[in-house]
Amino acid sequence: MSRYIFVFIFFAAHSLAHDARPIYVEINENDRAQPSYEVKTKIPDSLNFFPEVSLPGDCKLDAPFEKERGSGFSVLRTQFSCSEMIQGKLLTIDFPEPNPSLSILIRISSRNGEVHTRLLSPSEFEWLIPETENISSIAKEYTDLGIRHILGGYDHLLFVLCLFFVVILREQKKWRTLFLTVTGFTLAHSFTLASSVFDLITLPILFVEALIALSITFLALELAKSDKKSLTFTYPSIVAVGFGLLHGFGFASVLKSIGLPQSDLLVGLLFFNLGVEIGQVIFLFFIGFISLSFVRMSMSLEKQSVLIAYTAGASSAYWVIDRVMGFFSI
Repeated sequence: MSRYIFVFIFFAAHSLAHDARPIYVEINENDRAQPSYEVKTKIPDSLNFFPEVSLPGDCKLDAPFEKERGSGFSVLRTQFSCSEMIQGKLLTIDFPEPNPSLSILIRISSRNGEVHTRLLSPSEFEWLIPETENISSIAKEYTDLGIRHILGGYDHLLFVLCLFFVVILREQKKWRTLFLTVTGFTLAHSFTLASSVFDLITLPILFVEALIALSITFLALELAKSDKKSLTFTYPSIVAVGFGLLHGFGFASVLKSIGLPQSDLLVGLLFFNLGVEIGQVIFLFFIGFISLSFVRMSMSLEKQSVLIAYTAGASSAYWVIDRVMGFFSI
Protein backbone atom coordinates (compact mmCIF):
# COMPACT_ATOMS: atom_id res chain seq x y z
CA MET A 1 0.00 0.00 0.00
CA SER A 2 2.77 2.45 0.96
CA ARG A 3 4.57 2.16 -2.37
CA TYR A 4 1.36 2.91 -4.27
CA ILE A 5 0.85 5.98 -2.11
CA PHE A 6 4.40 7.13 -2.91
CA VAL A 7 3.90 6.69 -6.66
CA PHE A 8 0.56 8.50 -6.56
CA ILE A 9 2.04 11.39 -4.55
CA PHE A 10 4.96 11.73 -6.95
CA PHE A 11 2.66 11.82 -9.95
CA ALA A 12 0.14 14.17 -8.32
CA ALA A 13 2.75 16.61 -7.05
CA HIS A 14 4.33 16.74 -10.48
CA SER A 15 1.03 17.30 -12.28
CA LEU A 16 -0.38 19.78 -9.76
CA ALA A 17 2.85 21.76 -9.88
CA HIS A 18 1.86 22.81 -13.40
CA ASP A 19 1.41 26.58 -13.72
CA ALA A 20 -2.33 27.19 -13.25
CA ARG A 21 -2.12 30.89 -14.12
CA PRO A 22 -3.95 31.64 -17.39
CA ILE A 23 -2.70 33.53 -20.40
CA TYR A 24 -4.18 37.03 -20.03
CA VAL A 25 -5.34 39.00 -23.07
CA GLU A 26 -6.55 42.55 -22.43
CA ILE A 27 -8.10 44.51 -25.33
CA ASN A 28 -8.79 48.22 -24.80
CA GLU A 29 -10.57 50.46 -27.29
CA ASN A 30 -8.53 53.60 -27.97
CA ASP A 31 -10.04 57.07 -27.75
CA ARG A 32 -9.93 57.83 -31.47
CA ALA A 33 -12.40 58.69 -34.22
CA GLN A 34 -11.58 55.52 -36.16
CA PRO A 35 -11.92 52.22 -34.24
CA SER A 36 -8.55 51.09 -32.91
CA TYR A 37 -7.50 48.79 -30.09
CA GLU A 38 -4.51 48.14 -27.87
CA VAL A 39 -3.95 44.43 -27.19
CA LYS A 40 -1.87 43.42 -24.17
CA THR A 41 -0.95 39.72 -23.98
CA LYS A 42 0.49 38.54 -20.68
CA ILE A 43 2.05 35.08 -20.34
CA PRO A 44 3.57 33.30 -17.30
CA ASP A 45 7.26 32.41 -17.41
CA SER A 46 6.32 28.75 -17.85
CA LEU A 47 5.36 29.65 -21.45
CA ASN A 48 8.19 30.62 -23.82
CA PHE A 49 6.12 32.00 -26.70
CA PHE A 50 3.25 34.47 -27.20
CA PRO A 51 -0.04 33.35 -28.77
CA GLU A 52 -1.19 35.40 -31.75
CA VAL A 53 -4.37 37.39 -31.10
CA SER A 54 -6.35 38.19 -34.26
CA LEU A 55 -9.08 40.80 -34.07
CA PRO A 56 -12.12 40.22 -36.31
CA GLY A 57 -12.94 41.78 -39.65
CA ASP A 58 -10.34 43.82 -41.48
CA CYS A 59 -8.41 44.90 -38.37
CA LYS A 60 -4.76 45.39 -39.23
CA LEU A 61 -1.74 45.13 -36.96
CA ASP A 62 0.15 48.40 -36.53
CA ALA A 63 3.93 48.30 -35.97
CA PRO A 64 5.97 48.44 -33.87
CA PHE A 65 5.06 46.11 -31.01
CA GLU A 66 6.53 46.28 -27.51
CA LYS A 67 7.72 43.53 -25.17
CA GLU A 68 8.46 43.82 -21.48
CA ARG A 69 9.28 41.45 -18.61
CA GLY A 70 7.84 41.46 -15.11
CA SER A 71 8.11 39.26 -12.05
CA GLY A 72 7.09 35.82 -13.26
CA PHE A 73 5.54 36.98 -16.53
CA SER A 74 6.15 38.68 -19.89
CA VAL A 75 3.92 41.18 -21.72
CA LEU A 76 3.47 41.88 -25.44
CA ARG A 77 1.67 45.10 -26.49
CA THR A 78 0.28 45.56 -29.99
CA GLN A 79 -2.00 48.07 -31.74
CA PHE A 80 -4.77 47.31 -34.24
CA SER A 81 -6.60 49.66 -36.62
CA CYS A 82 -10.09 48.65 -37.74
CA SER A 83 -12.75 50.04 -40.07
CA GLU A 84 -15.58 49.06 -37.72
CA MET A 85 -16.25 47.97 -34.13
CA ILE A 86 -15.33 44.43 -33.11
CA GLN A 87 -18.45 43.74 -31.01
CA GLY A 88 -20.56 40.88 -32.35
CA LYS A 89 -17.65 39.41 -34.31
CA LEU A 90 -15.31 36.43 -33.87
CA LEU A 91 -11.95 36.81 -32.11
CA THR A 92 -9.35 34.08 -32.66
CA ILE A 93 -6.22 32.92 -30.82
CA ASP A 94 -3.45 31.06 -32.66
CA PHE A 95 -0.51 29.25 -31.07
CA PRO A 96 2.82 28.87 -32.91
CA GLU A 97 3.37 25.77 -30.75
CA PRO A 98 0.93 23.47 -28.91
CA ASN A 99 -0.79 25.14 -25.97
CA PRO A 100 0.60 23.52 -22.77
CA SER A 101 -2.83 23.22 -21.09
CA LEU A 102 -3.12 26.91 -20.16
CA SER A 103 -6.49 28.65 -20.08
CA ILE A 104 -6.88 32.04 -21.80
CA LEU A 105 -8.54 34.91 -19.95
CA ILE A 106 -9.77 37.61 -22.36
CA ARG A 107 -11.01 41.04 -21.23
CA ILE A 108 -12.36 43.65 -23.66
CA SER A 109 -12.98 47.24 -22.51
CA SER A 110 -14.91 49.73 -24.63
CA ARG A 111 -14.78 53.51 -24.40
CA ASN A 112 -18.36 53.60 -23.09
CA GLY A 113 -17.32 51.62 -20.00
CA GLU A 114 -18.64 48.24 -21.09
CA VAL A 115 -16.44 45.27 -20.16
CA HIS A 116 -16.72 41.76 -21.58
CA THR A 117 -14.74 38.88 -20.13
CA ARG A 118 -14.30 35.28 -21.19
CA LEU A 119 -12.18 32.42 -19.90
CA LEU A 120 -11.31 30.01 -22.71
CA SER A 121 -10.27 26.45 -21.92
CA PRO A 122 -6.93 25.21 -23.38
CA SER A 123 -8.88 23.60 -26.25
CA GLU A 124 -10.81 26.77 -27.19
CA PHE A 125 -9.34 29.25 -29.66
CA GLU A 126 -12.32 31.41 -30.67
CA TRP A 127 -14.78 33.74 -28.96
CA LEU A 128 -17.80 35.51 -30.39
CA ILE A 129 -17.55 38.94 -28.74
CA PRO A 130 -20.92 40.04 -27.24
CA GLU A 131 -22.58 43.04 -28.86
CA THR A 132 -24.03 44.74 -25.77
CA GLU A 133 -23.71 44.49 -22.02
CA ASN A 134 -26.91 43.77 -20.08
CA ILE A 135 -27.87 42.09 -16.84
CA SER A 136 -28.62 38.79 -18.56
CA SER A 137 -25.26 38.66 -20.37
CA ILE A 138 -23.39 39.76 -17.22
CA ALA A 139 -25.10 37.04 -15.14
CA LYS A 140 -24.23 34.32 -17.67
CA GLU A 141 -20.70 35.61 -18.25
CA TYR A 142 -19.68 35.95 -14.60
CA THR A 143 -21.40 32.74 -13.44
CA ASP A 144 -19.42 30.89 -16.11
CA LEU A 145 -16.22 32.64 -14.98
CA GLY A 146 -16.82 31.65 -11.36
CA ILE A 147 -17.44 27.99 -12.24
CA ARG A 148 -14.41 27.80 -14.50
CA HIS A 149 -12.19 29.50 -11.94
CA ILE A 150 -13.00 27.21 -9.00
CA LEU A 151 -12.82 24.03 -11.11
CA GLY A 152 -9.43 25.13 -12.43
CA GLY A 153 -8.11 26.25 -9.03
CA TYR A 154 -6.20 23.19 -7.81
CA ASP A 155 -5.26 24.78 -4.48
CA HIS A 156 -8.86 25.68 -3.55
CA LEU A 157 -10.11 22.26 -4.64
CA LEU A 158 -7.46 20.45 -2.59
CA PHE A 159 -8.51 22.44 0.47
CA VAL A 160 -12.17 21.51 -0.07
CA LEU A 161 -11.14 17.88 -0.65
CA CYS A 162 -9.27 17.72 2.68
CA LEU A 163 -12.17 19.43 4.42
CA PHE A 164 -14.58 16.87 2.97
CA PHE A 165 -12.58 13.93 4.37
CA VAL A 166 -12.12 15.59 7.76
CA VAL A 167 -15.91 15.78 8.08
CA ILE A 168 -16.65 12.33 6.60
CA LEU A 169 -14.25 10.62 9.03
CA ARG A 170 -16.29 11.91 11.98
CA GLU A 171 -18.43 9.34 13.75
CA GLN A 172 -21.59 11.42 14.19
CA LYS A 173 -23.68 13.97 12.29
CA LYS A 174 -21.51 13.73 9.16
CA TRP A 175 -23.90 15.25 6.61
CA ARG A 176 -25.23 17.96 8.88
CA THR A 177 -21.65 18.93 9.78
CA LEU A 178 -20.64 18.86 6.10
CA PHE A 179 -23.49 21.26 5.27
CA LEU A 180 -22.51 23.65 8.09
CA THR A 181 -18.83 23.44 7.18
CA VAL A 182 -19.34 24.15 3.48
CA THR A 183 -21.81 26.94 4.29
CA GLY A 184 -19.33 28.51 6.71
CA PHE A 185 -16.54 28.34 4.13
CA THR A 186 -18.85 29.89 1.53
CA LEU A 187 -20.01 32.79 3.72
CA ALA A 188 -16.47 33.52 4.88
CA HIS A 189 -14.85 33.68 1.45
CA SER A 190 -17.85 35.61 0.07
CA PHE A 191 -17.26 38.29 2.72
CA THR A 192 -13.57 38.79 2.01
CA LEU A 193 -14.15 38.48 -1.75
CA ALA A 194 -16.56 41.44 -1.67
CA SER A 195 -14.45 43.41 0.82
CA SER A 196 -11.30 43.02 -1.26
CA VAL A 197 -12.94 43.72 -4.63
CA PHE A 198 -14.28 47.04 -3.30
CA ASP A 199 -10.90 47.80 -1.63
CA LEU A 200 -12.31 47.77 1.90
CA ILE A 201 -9.73 45.15 2.96
CA THR A 202 -6.66 44.33 0.90
CA LEU A 203 -3.69 42.01 1.35
CA PRO A 204 -0.61 41.43 -0.89
CA ILE A 205 -1.54 38.63 -3.30
CA LEU A 206 1.83 36.82 -3.02
CA PHE A 207 1.39 36.67 0.75
CA VAL A 208 -2.21 35.43 0.35
CA GLU A 209 -1.26 32.69 -2.12
CA ALA A 210 1.50 31.42 0.19
CA LEU A 211 -0.93 31.33 3.14
CA ILE A 212 -3.55 29.51 1.03
CA ALA A 213 -0.97 26.82 0.24
CA LEU A 214 -0.05 26.68 3.93
CA SER A 215 -3.74 26.21 4.87
CA ILE A 216 -3.82 23.08 2.69
CA THR A 217 -0.65 21.78 4.34
CA PHE A 218 -2.24 22.32 7.75
CA LEU A 219 -5.41 20.40 6.79
CA ALA A 220 -3.34 17.63 5.20
CA LEU A 221 -1.40 17.18 8.45
CA GLU A 222 -4.62 17.13 10.46
CA LEU A 223 -6.05 14.54 8.08
CA ALA A 224 -2.90 12.40 8.28
CA LYS A 225 -2.98 12.40 12.10
CA SER A 226 -6.77 11.88 12.23
CA ASP A 227 -6.95 12.96 15.85
CA LYS A 228 -10.71 12.98 16.45
CA LYS A 229 -10.25 15.18 19.53
CA SER A 230 -8.42 17.96 17.69
CA LEU A 231 -10.04 21.34 16.99
CA THR A 232 -10.19 20.58 13.27
CA PHE A 233 -12.14 17.34 13.72
CA THR A 234 -14.26 18.62 16.62
CA TYR A 235 -15.23 21.95 15.03
CA PRO A 236 -14.50 21.73 11.27
CA SER A 237 -16.93 24.56 10.52
CA ILE A 238 -14.86 26.99 12.64
CA VAL A 239 -11.69 25.99 10.79
CA ALA A 240 -13.56 26.36 7.47
CA VAL A 241 -14.69 29.89 8.36
CA GLY A 242 -11.19 30.94 9.43
CA PHE A 243 -9.49 29.68 6.28
CA GLY A 244 -12.47 30.72 4.13
CA LEU A 245 -11.71 34.35 4.97
CA LEU A 246 -8.20 33.77 3.59
CA HIS A 247 -9.33 31.99 0.42
CA GLY A 248 -11.70 34.86 -0.37
CA PHE A 249 -8.71 37.12 -0.97
CA GLY A 250 -7.46 34.60 -3.53
CA PHE A 251 -10.80 34.66 -5.37
CA ALA A 252 -10.76 38.46 -5.23
CA SER A 253 -7.35 38.70 -6.93
CA VAL A 254 -8.75 36.83 -9.93
CA LEU A 255 -11.91 38.93 -10.07
CA LYS A 256 -9.87 42.13 -9.82
CA SER A 257 -7.72 41.07 -12.78
CA ILE A 258 -10.88 40.21 -14.74
CA GLY A 259 -12.64 43.41 -13.74
CA LEU A 260 -16.29 44.00 -12.94
CA PRO A 261 -18.83 45.40 -15.43
CA GLN A 262 -19.13 49.16 -14.97
CA SER A 263 -22.90 49.15 -15.52
CA ASP A 264 -23.71 46.54 -12.83
CA LEU A 265 -20.87 46.01 -10.35
CA LEU A 266 -22.98 44.15 -7.80
CA VAL A 267 -24.52 41.86 -10.44
CA GLY A 268 -21.07 40.86 -11.67
CA LEU A 269 -19.83 40.24 -8.12
CA LEU A 270 -22.95 38.28 -7.13
CA PHE A 271 -22.88 35.96 -10.14
CA PHE A 272 -19.12 35.38 -10.04
CA ASN A 273 -19.54 34.29 -6.42
CA LEU A 274 -22.56 32.17 -7.39
CA GLY A 275 -20.47 30.49 -10.08
CA VAL A 276 -17.76 29.70 -7.53
CA GLU A 277 -20.37 28.06 -5.28
CA ILE A 278 -21.90 26.07 -8.14
CA GLY A 279 -18.45 24.80 -9.09
CA GLN A 280 -17.74 23.91 -5.48
CA VAL A 281 -20.98 21.93 -5.17
CA ILE A 282 -20.25 20.11 -8.45
CA PHE A 283 -16.82 19.16 -7.09
CA LEU A 284 -18.26 17.93 -3.76
CA PHE A 285 -20.79 15.70 -5.55
CA PHE A 286 -18.01 14.38 -7.76
CA ILE A 287 -15.65 13.48 -4.91
CA GLY A 288 -18.56 12.01 -2.95
CA PHE A 289 -19.40 9.73 -5.86
CA ILE A 290 -15.74 8.73 -6.37
CA SER A 291 -15.24 8.09 -2.65
CA LEU A 292 -18.36 5.90 -2.48
CA SER A 293 -17.14 3.96 -5.51
CA PHE A 294 -13.80 3.27 -3.81
CA VAL A 295 -15.59 2.13 -0.64
CA ARG A 296 -17.53 -0.38 -2.73
CA MET A 297 -14.18 -1.62 -4.08
CA SER A 298 -13.05 -2.30 -0.49
CA MET A 299 -10.96 0.85 -0.10
CA SER A 300 -12.10 2.29 3.23
CA LEU A 301 -12.53 5.98 3.97
CA GLU A 302 -9.51 5.79 6.28
CA LYS A 303 -7.26 4.49 3.48
CA GLN A 304 -8.64 7.11 1.10
CA SER A 305 -7.97 9.88 3.64
CA VAL A 306 -4.32 8.78 4.01
CA LEU A 307 -3.89 8.93 0.23
CA ILE A 308 -5.51 12.37 0.06
CA ALA A 309 -3.50 13.65 3.05
CA TYR A 310 -0.14 12.70 1.56
CA THR A 311 -1.05 13.96 -1.91
CA ALA A 312 -2.37 17.29 -0.62
CA GLY A 313 0.55 17.63 1.78
CA ALA A 314 3.20 17.02 -0.91
CA SER A 315 1.53 19.35 -3.43
CA SER A 316 0.84 22.18 -0.97
CA ALA A 317 4.33 21.97 0.53
CA TYR A 318 5.72 22.48 -2.97
CA TRP A 319 3.42 25.48 -3.47
CA VAL A 320 4.42 27.00 -0.12
CA ILE A 321 8.12 26.85 -1.04
CA ASP A 322 7.50 28.06 -4.60
CA ARG A 323 5.31 30.98 -3.52
CA VAL A 324 7.61 32.04 -0.68
CA MET A 325 10.52 32.03 -3.11
CA GLY A 326 8.44 34.37 -5.24
CA PHE A 327 8.80 37.03 -2.50
CA PHE A 328 12.48 37.37 -3.38
CA SER A 329 11.93 37.84 -7.11
CA ILE A 330 9.93 41.04 -6.72
